[in-house]
Amino acid sequence: MRMHGKVAVVTGAARGIGRAIVERYAREGAVCAVADINEQAAADTAEALLFFTLQAAARHMVERGRGGKIINLASEAGQRADAHVIAYSATKAAVISITKTAALALIPHGINVNAISPGVVDTPMWEEVDRLFGKWTGKAVGQTRHEVELQVPFGRFGKPEDLAGAAVFLATEDSGYMIGQTVNVDGGRVMK
Repeated sequence: MRMHGKVAVVTGAARGIGRAIVERYAREGAVCAVADINEQAAADTAEALLFFTLQAAARHMVERGRGGKIINLASEAGQRADAHVIAYSATKAAVISITKTAALALIPHGINVNAISPGVVDTPMWEEVDRLFGKWTGKAVGQTRHEVELQVPFGRFGKPEDLAGAAVFLATEDSGYMIGQTVNVDGGRVMK
């Protein structure tokens, strides 16, 4: 119950990583607001709304004057190059940059801003990723997934639940002295 009495707003929370984080926050005693956009065509807009959600939440938190935590969801794609997902990689790199900038701006108000950077995570989205990469590269369905999994030093794709512990850590006072950091939860993939 390390988050008893806390309120968490989690976007992208209907499935995958977001859902795992909401489930863990709830088990830790937090009251969670669950938000999700489930339309593929709105994905780029949803990425831009990470930024506007941060601004709105920060404004409210500053007005309350009680500090708090903001946790952004980045990606290994923001730290690695991949010619097939230029826009996604650029967007996730922007999340990492926004995290650092917001951290400096908000720490005088007692608000810690950090990010989690997942690697490849076994969610329903990976079926679509595998299909698209196959289309672009001519590989059979499943081949891209297999090749990517071989690149994970831990030996497997992450599970949504693998991200929940880092989310709890960043939401509690255990990470009270951390600001502007991006925590890689990627089985070592970003190092490879």
